[in-house]
Amino acid sequence: MTRGPAAEMRVLLTSTAGVDQRLDGVTVFTHSLAGHLGAVGAEEVAVFCSDLARHPAAGELAETSVEGVRVFRAALPEARSVAEALDAPGCEQLFAGAMEEFRPDVVHLGNLELLSSKIVDTARGKGVQVVLTAHDCYLMCPAVRMLEFGSTAICPGPDEGRRCGSCLAATGHLTGRYRGPWRALRRVWDVKVRGVWREAFRRRFARLKAAVGQIDAVVCPSRYLGEAMAGAGMLEEWECIPNGSEMRMLPERPTRGEVVFGVLAHQTRAKGGMLALEAMKRLPGTGAHLEIHGDGDRRCLASMRVRAESDRRVSLEGPYRPADLPRVLRGIDVVVVPSLFPENCPLVVQDALAAGRPCIVPAGSGAAEAVKGTVHGLHYRRGDAESLSVAMGRLVADRSMLDSMRTALEEQRPVPSRSEVAGRYLEVYRRSCR
Repeated sequence: MTRGPAAEMRVLLTSTAGVDQRLDGVTVFTHSLAGHLGAVGAEEVAVFCSDLARHPAAGELAETSVEGVRVFRAALPEARSVAEALDAPGCEQLFAGAMEEFRPDVVHLGNLELLSSKIVDTARGKGVQVVLTAHDCYLMCPAVRMLEFGSTAICPGPDEGRRCGSCLAATGHLTGRYRGPWRALRRVWDVKVRGVWREAFRRRFARLKAAVGQIDAVVCPSRYLGEAMAGAGMLEEWECIPNGSEMRMLPERPTRGEVVFGVLAHQTRAKGGMLALEAMKRLPGTGAHLEIHGDGDRRCLASMRVRAESDRRVSLEGPYRPADLPRVLRGIDVVVVPSLFPENCPLVVQDALAAGRPCIVPAGSGAAEAVKGTVHGLHYRRGDAESLSVAMGRLVADRSMLDSMRTALEEQRPVPSRSEVAGRYLEVYRRSCR
């Protein structure tokens, strides 16, 4: 099926969903990359993803266009077991259909979550080169976050999946088993079934490791994640390519006598909005304002709204789309990333730095790797509201530090453009096809 490295390439990307159905880092980056690959030399680009419509007919493949990008949507059944979460029934057949229709030279996996690890076998069986970008910890961690269940402690390692059984056995995260009032049973069942599930997660790790072993090139947007995956035994070789940004440098926000901090995220407990609110509560005086942007989990947003009502320095601004980002960032001085888990290469950090907005990020993560401490922003202890509050307070107390960071970002431009990133990926594709 391939035509060799000299020909312009047809690239089939995979994503969790289309940007018209879900806005997360993988979908937004994949959609952006699809557009830029065409500009740097790819003949044609398409995206294969799950169909997250409310009532899709399972087993159907639909072709559409989303904001100018050709998209193949696979309607897949909801996972009811660890095996089905790893390999959605029917996914490989639908993927084979998309390949037959599109005839790619390269399959670029932006993710496998909600799809199937077997699509690697499908692509390799047709003689197509496969490239993987690890946007998160999914290959190592079924829950993606690499946190011990119920805490903010980082998992010391999946131990080839054996540890996952104890952590996730009966949470319903993968099985879809406990819903509504049945969730109250999960702690009891966790004790009884963790041994059974331990073996299921061990098989999951082995299957994914075998799939990764067939991939021609693996890219990690941060060294942090690449080293973690290598340390867990999931891969041996990888290349670091940051996600980059489409943002351009924005003018400094007109001063109003206060520093405006912004949290921009799909708000869930793990994204740490409550931590940012607690840090703001500990920050004395009236020299700061906190804006929280983004939609998310309704219960999480409701709790945040209750907490925010007691502090006039806080405002919940609601959802925004990628096209709204320049407007949102114009009204912010500093972007805060209060995530409770170790982020890989968050798009919001890349976008903020490219726009000239310093960031406060948790130490020991891919986010901290992107933000040079005291030059492009500040680091704090992940999950520690007091540490975050101290970091925010430093910029409120010393505006010259904030000015210096803005100047450094404008002069150094530490974030590559999305077009540069697409060019680097095109080189990876060409090397894989030699």
